[in-house]
Amino acid sequence: MIDRNDQILARQAKLTAILASGKNAYPHHYKLKQTVKEMTESYEKYQGELLQSAGRIMKIMGKGKISFIRISDDGREIQLVCSRDRTEDYAGLKLLDRGDYIAFQGRCFITQTGEKSIEISRFEILSKSLNPLPFPKKTTDTEGNNKVYDDFSNKEIRYRKRTLDLILNEKTRDTFIIRAKVISSVREYLDSRGYLEVETPILQNQYGGADARPFTSRINSLNMNVYLRISNELSLKRCIMGGFNRVYEIGKDFRNEGIDRTHNPEFTMIEFYETEGIIDGSGQGRTGG
Repeated sequence: MIDRNDQILARQAKLTAILASGKNAYPHHYKLKQTVKEMTESYEKYQGELLQSAGRIMKIMGKGKISFIRISDDGREIQLVCSRDRTEDYAGLKLLDRGDYIAFQGRCFITQTGEKSIEISRFEILSKSLNPLPFPKKTTDTEGNNKVYDDFSNKEIRYRKRTLDLILNEKTRDTFIIRAKVISSVREYLDSRGYLEVETPILQNQYGGADARPFTSRINSLNMNVYLRISNELSLKRCIMGGFNRVYEIGKDFRNEGIDRTHNPEFTMIEFYETEGIIDGSGQGRTGG
């Protein structure tokens, strides 16, 4: 097995070669015309059109006069096909590695094996990766579900290196997406019922609203000690006192206590309050607290 440090040195040598050729290995911007997601979802729509997109290299295979590159972006993948006769700077492929971000131009076509692909006319480096990615092994079951078997399954390492976890594990990406949709649904539910979303101070000169040990900090310009909030409660109740009938906040709170895999000193919490005797959407009176 190739030592990881040797891989890093090899990538650094490739970066030096890219820069020596006069190319920028980390350009500031690149204008896309399509995304990989758009191409995979509407492949037939782009038939005959010159596509211009970008993504991360997840796999690259060379076979002399033709090479195949698997590109990933926003959780979608597509195959790029490069050829010595039709791809500009075909020899430059040898300077690319798994994990690099590249931009490309090309047209849709179907390979002999029936796979939807992009025939590349030109490409350019957008970001050279100097650290090798773990190489997961993927299989597909009889129902078409992807299963990943890789050397990046240690939970502690995954939590500490969440970026790699997101790149390599589809299930982790799905968890992030589901969480975002749940929070969005909760916000939409409260908004539709007349609640006002507010932002209250995280740094407080007097903590309260729950029985917990706070984190302490200091505002130097005011020569004042402050605390990271342990609850949103008191500030939200002040909004009620100020005249708002219904308020809520989805935000970060902090409690300087125990920690384990499912309990973190920094966590997201929702609190909502309403005044008594208000009228709900059905016109019926009800009470709240």
